[in-house]
Amino acid sequence: MSLIIPDSRVFGWLGNDDKNIPYYLHALNLYWGGDERVKPAMKKFLEVAKRLEVQPDYWSEIIRTKAWRHTLVGCTCILVSRNPSYFQDLQFSFKQGNWVSPQIAVTMGIVHPHLSRKFFREYLSSIVPAQKAKEVTSAQWVLNKLDDSSYSNEFDWNSPLDKDDSDIAKSVVENHWNFWLNLGFVVDNGI
Repeated sequence: MSLIIPDSRVFGWLGNDDKNIPYYLHALNLYWGGDERVKPAMKKFLEVAKRLEVQPDYWSEIIRTKAWRHTLVGCTCILVSRNPSYFQDLQFSFKQGNWVSPQIAVTMGIVHPHLSRKFFREYLSSIVPAQKAKEVTSAQWVLNKLDDSSYSNEFDWNSPLDKDDSDIAKSVVENHWNFWLNLGFVVDNGI
């Protein structure tokens, strides 16, 4: 499968912070430069989400690409706007595998909890776990966050790389889940 990268206009819309750090990297590491900088950064992502609302095909494209930076921006814009329109795109991106699969899983779980429970249960029952450690672990941990204990959160991974991917996915899901839920009051109140 070739990697077709959407155009980069979304990064131009986001821009960089006052330290010249691209805003999309803030969303990757949840580094906003302190609490006083979270609101301005969230406003930036909300402005981009509003631009994407009038370009739904582009929003869909940036979620579905394997180019993780685009997908991360698409997910972050969904989380700040709570736009419910892109569940199928999130499913597609999660199934194909993406460097930001844990963030995709968190986006799905927070914005679409009921649909996500069903999707992740089906995903885990049909996937060969050793092939996608990051995705399997992300699905398990989001189900756990959704109070669905039907799947174990532990798996004996065959390789150190799979174990590392699993450990990283757990950490990313935990950090992003807590961040976005704690930020909910800010988002719900129009930032």
